[in-house]
Amino acid sequence: PRVRRQRQMCIRDSGSIVWLNSDSELKCPAQFSGDSREINFSGEGYFDVVKNPEKPMIVKLENGIQVIVKGTKFNLTSYKNDDNVSALLLSGNITVLRTKHSKQEEIKVKPNERIWIEKKERQKVNLTVPAETLPILGWKDGWLIFDETPIAEVLKKLERWHGMTFEVKDPEILDQKFTARFHEESISQILEIMHNVALLRFEIKDKTAVLYKYCLLYTSDAADEL
Repeated sequence: PRVRRQRQMCIRDSGSIVWLNSDSELKCPAQFSGDSREINFSGEGYFDVVKNPEKPMIVKLENGIQVIVKGTKFNLTSYKNDDNVSALLLSGNITVLRTKHSKQEEIKVKPNERIWIEKKERQKVNLTVPAETLPILGWKDGWLIFDETPIAEVLKKLERWHGMTFEVKDPEILDQKFTARFHEESISQILEIMHNVALLRFEIKDKTAVLYKYCLLYTSDAADEL
């Protein structure tokens, strides 16, 4: 199923649990057969996979990328309109398979590591250890966290969370960055805060928010003082 807001799911015939973030989709059979548990996934999910070395779970993503899991907890992000795939491993181990030069390559990920893989043909890989995991995992508890996040990425998340469409009238808005934490605020409250810190001006029309660059307006008296 595809979800519009956060939802918890139990994968049948497995006992594993997946929390799905907004606008995510998970497809799995009614019953697993063979020597693996294969599922198809897009979006963002927190996976708590029951250990079964004899029957590993294989999470299939777009661009031929696969995550092989034998029992672990990890956060996986693979939205179709993102430029990369990422996974933060909390415990256990995962192996990421990617295709490079027509050959499959295995990448082992250790606990506390986060792997990034570009979706471009080169599929460049980057492994890091985040100083803080709350910005990555906060969505599971209803938090929307931005830390020097480009406005283009902020708008993607707001579209997913609030079902909004954004019409950007001044593209230079997208070059700015935003830092804030939200918990259950409405879209109008979030945009008002972005306006108050001089990032943009906005108008909401039904399910569309029209964004303009922020500009100071001076009265004639104020202009004389300057």
